[in-house]
Amino acid sequence: MMLVTSLSSAQPYSLLNINHTAQRSDAALSMIVMDNKCSDQLKQYADFLFNVPPNTNRFLFFTTMSIQHNGVVTYSHSTAPMSYEENSETLSGEADLYPGKNDFGNLPIPDYTGVMLPLFDPVDKERLLFSVDVNSASATLTFLDRENAVESIDLSCGDGLFYGFSGRAMYVISFQETEEHVN
Repeated sequence: MMLVTSLSSAQPYSLLNINHTAQRSDAALSMIVMDNKCSDQLKQYADFLFNVPPNTNRFLFFTTMSIQHNGVVTYSHSTAPMSYEENSETLSGEADLYPGKNDFGNLPIPDYTGVMLPLFDPVDKERLLFSVDVNSASATLTFLDRENAVESIDLSCGDGLFYGFSGRAMYVISFQETEEHVN
């Protein structure tokens, strides 16, 4: 994952941890810097699953949503806790995927009676495999009911969410940590 940024003299260059002599002027310096923030956040989730204290069970779940270019939204949530493969440093899990029934452009204007068209059909669901490489912050979605179609996403992150683009869709991903103490 690469981050293109622009710095002015008011911003501290030392925060980037790069060896570059910058002129102290108001002219902006454009550079390409490795973005390790997302990988670091994903490694925290891997550590959460891998380094479990005694008498504790830890579980990691995920939720994904996508919005396509035509306004159709999909939703998925994990059907079981995610696993962490130490050799490949990959988080993975399976989910139920609920394809969108409607697109936002065709939704009726609400009449404020409380009646809304559902965005997702709870019966019409598909199976999804989701994996994330914690080192590269890249995700792979395998749609099992679509002849194992695969979408790959380079993830960006902010405020506890991960997001990226694949094809003509934007994906937003969140992780949920759960811990229980046992005797």
